Amino acid sequence: MCVNCSTNCKTCQASASLCASCYSTNYLLNGVCYQTCPPTYYPNDTTIQCERCVTPCLACSNSTVCSTCTTGYSLDGSLCVENCPTGKLSVSQVCTTCNSQCLTCVGTVSACTTCQSGLLYNQDLSTCTATCQTGYYKLASTSTCILVCPAPYYNSTT
Repeated sequence: MCVNCSTNCKTCQASASLCASCYSTNYLLNGVCYQTCPPTYYPNDTTIQCERCVTPCLACSNSTVCSTCTTGYSLDGSLCVENCPTGKLSVSQVCTTCNSQCLTCVGTVSACTTCQSGLLYNQDLSTCTATCQTGYYKLASTSTCILVCPAPYYNSTT
């Protein structure tokens, strides 16, 4: 006996609801036709199937270009990484560049932990500047600004 395939199936096999192919507006995944592929899958217009994103992508536009990442990973360009590279910080699971004075940052993109070459680091303020802020002193032979000079140093205005 001939049985009609379900409305989403272009062709079916073994049962009316087990799709073998889909109409052009749908994508096949495990015998089911989807208008929008489920999370961790992307629509392949060539095969008319939902293809799996590379792990750990949560969403992707093809097998190698991620647009969002699973928990514990951050998006750096089109890749999901466990740790953002030096000079970037994970903000809402996206690797975001630290401000231009920071070499590295923590918490926010403007909270420096190290500075670009030639700048002075103020640990109290988490900033990098060309000169120490008012009331701070450059610690001799370092690139650090401090509020109070430790012994055996003294505050010198020269």
